[in-house]
Amino acid sequence: MSSMKRLTTIALTLLAALAVAFAAAAFGAGITVYKSGFDSKGQYEALKKLQGPRKQCKRDWRDKSAFGVGTKGGPVACAVSTPVSGDADQPNQTVRVVAKVNKDTDDKVRETMYVGAVVRANRKENYELRVYPKARRFELLKSGEVLEDGREKVIEGLATKNRIELTAQGATITGKVNGKELASLRDKDADQVDGRQTGLSYGNAGRSKKGVGKALFDKLKVQIPSK
Repeated sequence: MSSMKRLTTIALTLLAALAVAFAAAAFGAGITVYKSGFDSKGQYEALKKLQGPRKQCKRDWRDKSAFGVGTKGGPVACAVSTPVSGDADQPNQTVRVVAKVNKDTDDKVRETMYVGAVVRANRKENYELRVYPKARRFELLKSGEVLEDGREKVIEGLATKNRIELTAQGATITGKVNGKELASLRDKDADQVDGRQTGLSYGNAGRSKKGVGKALFDKLKVQIPSK
């Protein structure tokens, strides 16, 4: 290959890369600051307990390739934190993750078992997007209070993966599932949530003494949303 052709090829490659970057920015893709496929024990152990009683909130390294979680009884709300937290109040944060509720979840808790994501979190406060696959239902919460909820066909059912995304940007909180925006609101009291951590949530919202729920998370990304 001649020098001129080589330079032309390099230039075209750079232009293509820039086009991809601009396209990603245009579609709201953020700057990834942390990602994990849970393909090592270190990645699994990097997520730490944030909320929920240990006796009811279980976790395991599922098949050494995913972050497995489980619940016993209920109602119970569990959460784990990623290594990423904001360095100022009301940080702009996005959590993206693939999650599913497993088919070996007990029948009595299948409708009420959820998986989700949290931003601006601490042990008492957060914004949270919960997805109930069996019921094909979602909830957007602020420190445990439901702000928006509904049913959506875009939510995949039991034993099927859902792509969950939750963003806090300024006073606007947005939740998406499988690429579709399901909830978005502007919180006039956003300063009431002063957590800075990011994480994953799971639990059983129903009443059950012994019902066991099982789920998993994979392909986790924490991002700074683009403006």
